[in-house]
Amino acid sequence: MGSTRRTERAVTTRQALGIVLAAFMLSMFAWTQTCEARAKHVFEIGPELSYIQYKEPDIMDEKGPSIGVSGSYTYHNKIMARIAGRFSYSRMDYDSQDTGSISGINDYGYEVRGLLGYDFKPSKTFTISPFVGIGYRYLCDDVSGKTSTTGHKGYKRESNYIYSPIGIEASKAINKKWSYGASAEYDLFWTGKQTSHLGDVVRGIDKLDNDQNSGYGWRASLYVAMATRRATYALEPFVRYWNIDKSDAKGITYRRYQTGWVGWEPENNSTEYGLKIKVIFD
Repeated sequence: MGSTRRTERAVTTRQALGIVLAAFMLSMFAWTQTCEARAKHVFEIGPELSYIQYKEPDIMDEKGPSIGVSGSYTYHNKIMARIAGRFSYSRMDYDSQDTGSISGINDYGYEVRGLLGYDFKPSKTFTISPFVGIGYRYLCDDVSGKTSTTGHKGYKRESNYIYSPIGIEASKAINKKWSYGASAEYDLFWTGKQTSHLGDVVRGIDKLDNDQNSGYGWRASLYVAMATRRATYALEPFVRYWNIDKSDAKGITYRRYQTGWVGWEPENNSTEYGLKIKVIFD
């Protein structure tokens, strides 16, 4: 069910703190030239199109297209406060040298985030906003009821992550109609839980809950926006990445009785490339 191989965390807590410090120093530079920002309420909503590749090294991979919708509300008045959410549906294909292939897997997930930052304005047309926050990510990989090309049965897996986004975003107005911007963040992983519904494979086996204690993520995006009388429209290509270490090991039970077998979630990583189309009201 998993691999015993263990990897070092690619980004340490010390490096994460370095990113925060760099963002803070950049913000302080901008603060020396700051000017007043008017109060602003900003609503964003729009579809997302992306392609996802999930890997468990030396074990398996899943990949496929995804479609979703995202939205947010942001309050600006020097302080920046944002509530954001997204929902996605993916159609994935599974492939493994050991357990064969499965096509047409239904994946779905959602994410909610709360961010708090500060808007620094080095000029009337340029804004820099460092931020921190808290996020929750849920993903369901539902292979239940499907059988691979080698006769292996699939089962439903649920991932739950709690993390803190730490990042910075910037925007620049070219004129009254056009603007562009960028954002980058490091996602500090706090805790996670992986639930495997093993009863989908053998009836009577209880679901397995594994704790995940280490990992990290990052994401970045660029956008260009055009303002009209009614709203602003933006195109935003993005990339999102997660790298999660091997979970703890738990005993597998059959109707609550120990079987003598143990199971864990292997180390894994996922990369998502996509395009977000946003309609912005302010």
